[in-house]
Amino acid sequence: MDKKDKKNNEDILSDAIKAVDEINEKIKDNNEKDIDIDEVIELAKKTTKKFKEQNKEHHSKKKSKTEEFKNKYLSVLAEMENFRKRLDQEKRDLIKYRSSSFIQNILPTIDMFELAVSSENVSDEIKNWLEGFKMILRNFKSTLEAEGIKEIIVKPNDEFNSKFHHAIEEVETSEFESGKIIQVKQKGYLIHDRLLRPATVVVAKQKNKENLKGENNE
Repeated sequence: MDKKDKKNNEDILSDAIKAVDEINEKIKDNNEKDIDIDEVIELAKKTTKKFKEQNKEHHSKKKSKTEEFKNKYLSVLAEMENFRKRLDQEKRDLIKYRSSSFIQNILPTIDMFELAVSSENVSDEIKNWLEGFKMILRNFKSTLEAEGIKEIIVKPNDEFNSKFHHAIEEVETSEFESGKIIQVKQKGYLIHDRLLRPATVVVAKQKNKENLKGENNE
């Protein structure tokens, strides 16, 4: 391969690498929306065609140099493919979790409805109102389920799990083992497989020896 052909190969590879660098910069700056995936694919096709044409006549000469350029070129293509996959995944996630922010904003309203419908010792008139609230709450929950929202089921004596639970208080007690949940203060929710809001809980901790000794003496 003469100097002219070598220069052409370097120019082709340089253009491809420059394009990938520009894409990477946009990714770092969170400007993926400015990237046209069709243009990226077209660049890969054009680069492939140019590179093959340039090296066709010199296939049998200086094999090591050709392999070097080939490896660099394949590296550029791998960068483009990884970017395409990342962009596709981000689009899928955007659709899958599109309602996260909105749902987080209405969860306090749902909390209030659940508190209201759990009221006891109320008049018949209030009971009628509560039946209406229960119906509204059921409709709310049906809508949430359609968006992939699931309640995190937590019961007293469940093991505390920091992945799904948020402890607001630890209470010394002999009724529960240390690390067990005593009470659920606020329900938690998932959106598909992602945490939307942790369940707020009170957790048991072991009594210190002095308190335990005092109880035994009593």
